[in-house]
Amino acid sequence: SRGTDPEKVVAPGGEQVSETWLERHSFGLPRARGMATAESPWVVFTEADYGSGCFRLPKRTSVVTIGFLTALYGLLQIVGLYTRRTKIVVGGFSNFTTLAGAVLGAITILFGLVGMNGAHEKDSGQIRMFAQFLLFALLVCFGLAVMDYIVLSGCEDTGMDLTKGERNPTMDILSRTGMCMEFRTGFLVFAVIHFLLTLFFYFEVKSLVDVMTSGLGHKIR
Repeated sequence: SRGTDPEKVVAPGGEQVSETWLERHSFGLPRARGMATAESPWVVFTEADYGSGCFRLPKRTSVVTIGFLTALYGLLQIVGLYTRRTKIVVGGFSNFTTLAGAVLGAITILFGLVGMNGAHEKDSGQIRMFAQFLLFALLVCFGLAVMDYIVLSGCEDTGMDLTKGERNPTMDILSRTGMCMEFRTGFLVFAVIHFLLTLFFYFEVKSLVDVMTSGLGHKIR
């Protein structure tokens, strides 16, 4: 903590050291200045500034934003059960991928809220769970996207689902309106964007976990 001299901080035993000395021995970890006491005679580094994240937002604010966007995407996946308007974004071009996407969407909303709460409450455990879920969701969404693209490849064949050899109402509509190529291209573009964004979100959330678990409670003489 700071003493009477604004350029000094309290060290063990009550002596003061320079800010330069403190920075040199802080290992670049985030810190908040706290008073050294007889019970705790060390300068303790605690959370003060976790650094900046995406869009130059503070890392915790960045993770809250990521949690909100993740939950919003999960809501769109559930909406895909009832409308075809969101399919080019979230997929669901067969009965299986539609249902699987909706189930994943419900879980995604839950973990999005967990991530938001963890960042707000500075709970590294909840944030770590959110990061692990993002990685899991990335793998599941990749598998569903591959399945959807295979279904879309049969769009021109009078709306046939080539994976089952039966008619698919969504594919039938696209085939009759001549939108097969546009939807296939659009879906592929959105799938790549979603994959890259989720990967970026994962590393962004994981970086906050790393800072919290490595920086908090670090003590120096």
